[in-house]
Amino acid sequence: MAAETPTIEPALITAGSTATWKRSLSDYKASDGWTLKYRLRKSTSTNLSITSTASGDDHLISVSAATTAGWTTGKYAWYAFVESGSQRFDVGEGFLEVRADPATSSSFDGRTHARKMLDAIESMLEGNASREEQALTITSGGVNRQIQFCTKEELLKFRAYYSNEVRAEEQALARQQGRATGNRILTRFKKAS
Repeated sequence: MAAETPTIEPALITAGSTATWKRSLSDYKASDGWTLKYRLRKSTSTNLSITSTASGDDHLISVSAATTAGWTTGKYAWYAFVESGSQRFDVGEGFLEVRADPATSSSFDGRTHARKMLDAIESMLEGNASREEQALTITSGGVNRQIQFCTKEELLKFRAYYSNEVRAEEQALARQQGRATGNRILTRFKKAS
């Protein structure tokens, strides 16, 4: 049984894997001649283009594994628009991350930024941070500082912040996978008089 095609843009694409999603745009149906296009931008020199194909009224986006294998890893801003003849309308924008292919990359690190920062901060507090971890930079109040130059109080503050970020990411992933998030909803029933 094939997996159901997602109906929103992905937040994460693995280089070397096929990326597929479908968009329904009631005002700009593919069957009416509209084409959905995406521009992904990582830097001034890295721009990617994606064009949908019609799937009934919907717009199907399918990027081959061979194509994503050539994408540079990192965070991209995406912009979506529809075109028909000389008309063009904006329909969305957001961000996604392209991660290295774990099957071929010798330096694959699947951790999110928040997880990497939390691990580095905890290593600093424990006194066994690697040089790479010590060199990570934290931005606070518009000032960039390497972790190795933070005070213990600052590290504790940053640990609390990144702990919350990691927890939110883990809960979002659990929801996406249909698992329990760990949040409990407490209720109290009042006895009828």
